[in-house]
Amino acid sequence: MASGEKVRRGWGCEGCQRAGQRGERRELYSSGGQVGARATVVLYPEEGLVLAVMTNLTNAEIDPMLEKLLATLLPAEPASMR
Repeated sequence: MASGEKVRRGWGCEGCQRAGQRGERRELYSSGGQVGARATVVLYPEEGLVLAVMTNLTNAEIDPMLEKLLATLLPAEPASMR
C-alpha cells in the first residue's frame, strides 16, 4: 500500500512489500530470498501479467532485470486506457 502497510493477497503473499501503482497500472510486488536463492514476483491484474524472476544467487540484483523485462512485456498504455 502507499502507506507502507503490508496487505494479504490470495496469491500466497502474507505481507506484500508493495501494493500500489506503476504509473497508471495497479501493481502487486513481493521479493525475498535466503542463502543461495532470491526471487521476485510482480502482478499486473488488469493486464493479465504475472512476472516471476528467480535466481540461485543470494545477493542477486533482480530489479534491474525486472525493469528490462517489464519494459519489453508491458504495453505502452495500461489496459484501462485502451
